[in-house]
Amino acid sequence: MFEIKDEYVLVRPRVTTRDDVILMLSDALARHGAVSPEYGRDVLQREQQYPTGLPTQGIKVAIPHAGSEHVIRSAMAVALLDKPVTFHCMDKPEEGLPVRIVFLLANKKPDEQVKFLRSIMSLFEDGANLRSLHVMPDAASVSAFLRDRMARAAV
Repeated sequence: MFEIKDEYVLVRPRVTTRDDVILMLSDALARHGAVSPEYGRDVLQREQQYPTGLPTQGIKVAIPHAGSEHVIRSAMAVALLDKPVTFHCMDKPEEGLPVRIVFLLANKKPDEQVKFLRSIMSLFEDGANLRSLHVMPDAASVSAFLRDRMARAAV
């Protein structure tokens, strides 16, 4: 089971662009030794060429296939935003999606990415979960909620 540590969960109200979100999350992963400092740049480049994501309102998952050489160990960063930022989904890259929760996966094993995505989507099977996640007051509460939901999804 993948463990989401408290330090991977960031609550940032003043982020205004998708690039800000990606750089903030990649910097957090770099500070905790999961990726190299070049990781954020590679993720942004990947996002420009091949927008990735999930067609779920309010959620974006960035998966940097192109930057795998900069991944030191698998980890996940999470951003909760007070204002939506526009991202795109891989099934309709021409359409913007307002997003308030962003997951950034750093994964040494690309074949494991589908498993991670399924776990993430199981966290948000209904809107109530999404709303309760957004209003949680601190990183520890968010981390506990995610761990609980992932544990239930694995049963």
